[in-house]
Amino acid sequence: MKYTPGPWEVYGRGIYQTEKAGGREVVHGNGIKGRDDKDEAEANAILIALAPDLLKELISMLDELCRTCRLLNPQHANCNSCEGTEKARVLIAKAEGTL
Repeated sequence: MKYTPGPWEVYGRGIYQTEKAGGREVVHGNGIKGRDDKDEAEANAILIALAPDLLKELISMLDELCRTCRLLNPQHANCNSCEGTEKARVLIAKAEGTL
C-alpha cells in the first residue's frame, strides 16, 4: 500500500496535494466530520493534511535517535532492538502499509 505523497493542504472542503506535489485531491471534505461543528471538522482536516509531514518527521527523529544510540552504545549495531523505539517503528510500518 502506498499513500499519496505529501505535502497536503486543506482547501475548502477537501484535502489536496500542494501544487508543487501534483495538486490532486486526497480526501473529499464530505468525509471529514466533527460533532456537527464546522471548526472541529476543519481541525480534523488540518490534522489529516499534516499526516505525511508528521510521518516524515517521526522517521527522521527515529533515525537521529538511533544514530545517537549507536554513538553512545557501540554494542547497539542494530537499533531495531532498542527499547523505546518499538512503538514508533510499529506506527511507521502501519502508515507505510507494511504491517
